Amino acid sequence: MLIAWPASSQILGPPDRDFVGPPSPEALDFVGPPSPLPEPPPQIAPQFPVPNVPLLDQELEDLLGRANKEYLIPSPETVIKSIFGFVALLALAAVAGHPRVGEVERKLRIGHLATTGLPFVLLGLIASQPKVGVLAPGVLLEVAPLLTLGLGWVGFSIGYRFNAQLMENLPQGAGSVVGLMTGVPFVAVGVAASLLMLFWEDGAVSGELLRDAAMLGVAGAMTARSSPFLWRDGGLDAEDLERMGKIVQLERIVGILGLMLVAAYFRPAGATVAWQLPPTAWLFLTLGIGVAVGGVVYAVLSTSRSDAESLVLLLGSVSFAAGMAHYLRLSAISVCFLVGIVLANGPGRWKVAAENVATRLERPLYFLFLLIAGAVWRPDDGRGWALMALFVLVRLAGKRFAAGLIARQGDYEHVSKERQWLTYAPAGAISIAVVISAQNLYGGPRISWIVTAVIVGSILNEILLQALMRRRRAEAA
Repeated sequence: MLIAWPASSQILGPPDRDFVGPPSPEALDFVGPPSPLPEPPPQIAPQFPVPNVPLLDQELEDLLGRANKEYLIPSPETVIKSIFGFVALLALAAVAGHPRVGEVERKLRIGHLATTGLPFVLLGLIASQPKVGVLAPGVLLEVAPLLTLGLGWVGFSIGYRFNAQLMENLPQGAGSVVGLMTGVPFVAVGVAASLLMLFWEDGAVSGELLRDAAMLGVAGAMTARSSPFLWRDGGLDAEDLERMGKIVQLERIVGILGLMLVAAYFRPAGATVAWQLPPTAWLFLTLGIGVAVGGVVYAVLSTSRSDAESLVLLLGSVSFAAGMAHYLRLSAISVCFLVGIVLANGPGRWKVAAENVATRLERPLYFLFLLIAGAVWRPDDGRGWALMALFVLVRLAGKRFAAGLIARQGDYEHVSKERQWLTYAPAGAISIAVVISAQNLYGGPRISWIVTAVIVGSILNEILLQALMRRRRAEAA
């Protein structure tokens, strides 16, 4: 093969030429001046803390944004202590959530918040102390996915009970009862809490303040699922208790819908939130994700061959739905609630096993939430205690006012028999899930106030209720 060197030599020069000096002007005209090196983009230093980012996610961003990560590697003693301590707390939650413990509580006519719930709050508070270190901030950071799964499972279990049979045989006026018994306390607690927090913050109105007040209002509107059993000796029969249970279930559904609206219209902002959509679009996205995932899960479960396989698929599906909701900063409770509704209203041989597992896991998850609530609780902040007193008094006044409106309307014929229950029923365990959901989605300094108001306020409400009922039983005897 012959190579045309002469043609190349016109450009590069003769082959024996030494290219030592600078290039000739002709070469520069042909090649052109060397292009300057691109300047590096300006480095923007991260600002910490990023506002409106959840506490756990902000800690994660802080850790990832630092160069020295030697302190991220704890000592073996710390790791062993945290693992064994957290496993022991989970075991206690599983024991306290056993169905037999619930049966004992119902027989004694006591609620779980005032008995088994209070020790778990105190255990969480003790475990978060620096000298103990079992629920230190680093441990809470690592168990954040477990909390997301727990919130999703709570929403799924509530949605799974919402089927066509629940809407059958509802008494006349049940809709107005649910609307008034949730709407009036929500507005009363939300407005009162927003005014008090507005006073503390020198009149600075912000979306975060209104959001936290709305979360507190949703928590105050809920009623304990076990509350009808506290009135079994008040002249109520099994039919009355079943009807009251349906009303509580409808109230929980209204609360989840309210949580869905809050999560859609009060979006977190910051570096970790990539998508920017209108609030109504987030609401439709929540509905679409829940229904779509529910349809896919139903199709997958229809191909399962055994109950064990169905339960594994169900747990993985709920984990997927809850994780997707958390990634998009949506309410995991609301998304998995929609998944549960889709599965509950379709046929399937796996439904009995799924219902048993959903019921079995609900109580231990609430006790786990109480542990985490105790870990993030700051009892030395007096503003939380002031908000707790406001929460208890305004919630009681709102419930009493709503019961009076129901009695004056006359649509609900059972109001005379159930008026005391409508007025004094304690806050439900779903209120605990609302608090943990606020911590999981938003974080912020007001979360500790809300923990004190909801958790301690609900426990105080239940203790006062127990004292009142014991006094009434003593007077009747």
